[in-house]
Amino acid sequence: MSIWVYQFGWNWCERQLSRPLYWCRGVENGRTDTVAELTLPGKRKLLLGIAMLAALLLGGGTDSHLLIDSLLQAFIVAVSLAVLVKPSRDFTRSPALWLGVAATLLCLTQLIPLPAGLVEFGRADAIVEGAQFGLANRDWLPISLAPGRTFDSFLWVGTLTIFTAALASLDGDELRALVPFVLAGVFLNMTLALMTFAVVTNSSIDLFGYEAKAAGFSNRNHFGTLIFSTMVLAIFFLLRRGLLLFAIIYCFLALTALFATASQAAAFAGMAVAVLGAAMIFFRQRSLRLGLGITAALAGLAYFGITQRYRSESIGLDPIRDEAFQTTLAAALANLPFGTGFGSFLNVYKVYEPTIYPAQVNHAHNEYLELLLEGGLFTGLLIAVFLIYFVRLFMKSHRDNLPALIGFMMILLHSLVDYPLRTFAISVLATFLFTLAEQRHFAPAISATAKHRHKRRHTSTGEHKVYQREMGFSRRSNAN
Repeated sequence: MSIWVYQFGWNWCERQLSRPLYWCRGVENGRTDTVAELTLPGKRKLLLGIAMLAALLLGGGTDSHLLIDSLLQAFIVAVSLAVLVKPSRDFTRSPALWLGVAATLLCLTQLIPLPAGLVEFGRADAIVEGAQFGLANRDWLPISLAPGRTFDSFLWVGTLTIFTAALASLDGDELRALVPFVLAGVFLNMTLALMTFAVVTNSSIDLFGYEAKAAGFSNRNHFGTLIFSTMVLAIFFLLRRGLLLFAIIYCFLALTALFATASQAAAFAGMAVAVLGAAMIFFRQRSLRLGLGITAALAGLAYFGITQRYRSESIGLDPIRDEAFQTTLAAALANLPFGTGFGSFLNVYKVYEPTIYPAQVNHAHNEYLELLLEGGLFTGLLIAVFLIYFVRLFMKSHRDNLPALIGFMMILLHSLVDYPLRTFAISVLATFLFTLAEQRHFAPAISATAKHRHKRRHTSTGEHKVYQREMGFSRRSNAN
């Protein structure tokens, strides 16, 4: 049964990716006006979608120095540079690109040797005296206390910056045509997670040098992030293609995967996003009663899932994570303005750790605090600039680019209690969503099959106008 479901999902994704996409302006008088047929011109841009799909399927590890992550980074850089050879538009106008350039320069700056007195300015005595990690008693020192890991961070952020430039160089139609690759990756991950949950006893497999506990992800929280950050995008995309039933099935499948394999944080987020997605599906529809019923069913499923989590886990921050917040904040304030270097958290935290727990604290479980500790004051300023720009982007958003904004916002919110961006798959997804959110007039296209289906169902002009209002398409006045 599981093999049949997996094969059905793969064949469906293959059909969706092979069908031509259309940008429809409206339906009027029984005729659909096609403005442009969306294709991926050239194999280079097709490879960009394949690179994203590979990252979503294979980039779920959180360990350092994973070979598969290095291979994925090399693949994405090569494909991105190939796309940048002939850009479709001026990609230098993208604020997301310049934020990535600034982050890359911050990583590079931490590797430049500086006078030891300047580097030790403002740094805590405990770090200066006993935690130089092999860099003590030198006249010139880099800012980073772990240069090797900082260099890894430089390669990581540099790869995402080049990837951002490649995405920003695409026009709106080409960028929207990459959405099916993302949805295919999410769907295959959900299917694999449910298959392993049903077949494997401990629901974990050895995959590409790390232990995968949920599909291709070693961290169940990050697998949950992948699902709930793309739910609204998937619902919106399927709705615009006229696949209402598939959108409902997708919600049910996504919530089932969350409650079966993910964590309590992912379950809460999935419930909220599912309700939001259901509201989008049935917004201004004639079947409002049906929509409310399905929303209640989804909420009930979420309730039983959360009840099960109450029985097996304690809701709220555990003592280790709560203490990690406080310790990381104290360490960050003690090492301003330069920080300790990207990737140095694991060693620096041991200096300030007040309590020794059986489990090792490998991250702060708060992305912003960890970045403040490692990057110092300048990273804090960059985060502030980024958040200001994101709020401005959100305030000026419209219905068409809200799915990408909501998905990206969910990743940012989850970063308050976890470290999803330390997973390469999630960082690639976040980069795509952020770049997609910058695009104006984002509206996933409706397929030719759905277009002809609606022609058959709506024969009169009045019915077409009702359907036009329901789907949110813009209307043009009839010249006659």
